[in-house]
Amino acid sequence: MDEPTSLRLAAASRAGLSDHVYDALVELLINGDLEPGQPIRIDVVAKQLDVSATPVREALVRMEATGLIRRETHKGFRVASAPTRDELGSIIEARMALEPVAARLACERADAELIAALAKTVNRQRSVVECVDRDGFRSFMSADQDFHQLIARGTRNRYLALATDSIGGHVQRWRAFSGGVPVDRAEALAEHEAILAAFEDRDPQAAGAAMAAHLLNLQQRVQLQLDHGTLD
Repeated sequence: MDEPTSLRLAAASRAGLSDHVYDALVELLINGDLEPGQPIRIDVVAKQLDVSATPVREALVRMEATGLIRRETHKGFRVASAPTRDELGSIIEARMALEPVAARLACERADAELIAALAKTVNRQRSVVECVDRDGFRSFMSADQDFHQLIARGTRNRYLALATDSIGGHVQRWRAFSGGVPVDRAEALAEHEAILAAFEDRDPQAAGAAMAAHLLNLQQRVQLQLDHGTLD
């Protein structure tokens, strides 16, 4: 027997709430509002986001699979520790395997709405690129995360989008609490502008190549930051 329409709609509604909570928690992690090792109380998050406990629990379970959140027996969920030097290398290596493909596919399948949304995130970054305070950095990195998520979801391949989302926030999260404000925002903005230009030109190969160049440059900049002793 087919599932009643009301039940299907209820399940879809719960899934939407879980996605909303997931995105909100990722943003808090990237912004540094949730510190490494900090416990996460489901009831507190549910109250803050004005949702029930169920979508919060579902979102935390999803985040556990990404490594951003840890679950401890009899203690509940807490924010994971900062990624180590080796973990950061592995994270960028994984992004290099996924995101150029995602950019190519998303560009092939892009509509005007996606391109406009990408342009909006680039404009958000441009508006704060010269800000030197933490709020400006947080705004820049929030837009950075949105830019990459839009491309991942623009593939219209939920498995590729999930895989990309699962690792996309780690580098930003490390940078949020590794000390100081990164000085490479102008470079990152220029690289995003190159990716956007490829989308606007409807050139999938150029989009993939621009994304690969962006990630390779990011890897070099992170390594330079590591070499200067900002990560043990």
